[in-house]
Amino acid sequence: GSSILARISAEGGLELVPDPLVECKPSRLSEEITEYVRAFRKHGYSRGILLVGEPGLGKTWAIRQATKDLGGLSLRMEVDQVASARDITDLLTLLRPTSFMIDDLDLSGAFVSLMSRWEAVRASTDTVFATANDLSKFEPAMLRAGRFDRIIHVELDPELVSKMLEDVPETFHERAKRLPPAYLSELIKSFKVEGIEKALERLESLEETKKLVSGSEEPETIPCTD
Repeated sequence: GSSILARISAEGGLELVPDPLVECKPSRLSEEITEYVRAFRKHGYSRGILLVGEPGLGKTWAIRQATKDLGGLSLRMEVDQVASARDITDLLTLLRPTSFMIDDLDLSGAFVSLMSRWEAVRASTDTVFATANDLSKFEPAMLRAGRFDRIIHVELDPELVSKMLEDVPETFHERAKRLPPAYLSELIKSFKVEGIEKALERLESLEETKKLVSGSEEPETIPCTD
């Protein structure tokens, strides 16, 4: 499938640009999402799926991999590119993509107005994907069936981490295995480009960032659960 990213242009208007999937390791989560959507599509049912979890766990990767595998036209918007709910509904009406994705929905300034128009969003595309960091920001009515048919709580996936560690020197494994996939990806890039010494400095920086973002020094290492 092909993917388009909608973003704010330098002139202040919306522009559409190609949004190719960056190379990443397949995950159980992306496969689970793909199978779920395909099963309902066979019967003509649309789906709304919300992935919830701390930053860096691979929520966006999983959705983008799933939309690629599902085929059709996929439209993605990042939270800081959403000026109003009408921008989204107008764009969806114009493009009629197979899938629509919005990152960090709970951080959007247009969050409340967007949720009030969520039925219009759902009616304009086959599958709606969203990610969020904090489920407590959603009113119960926002989470009912018909808005989101499935909510997946994403936690650190040890199998995905294990695959990624194949690209990291073994001496790094004990510390690196606690990092979410997005952080591991940065460590791998540093190792390949800058070498072991700089990669070690990068690892220390990523560990500090992880503590600041999550507020946890020792995150649990458990698989994705529904």
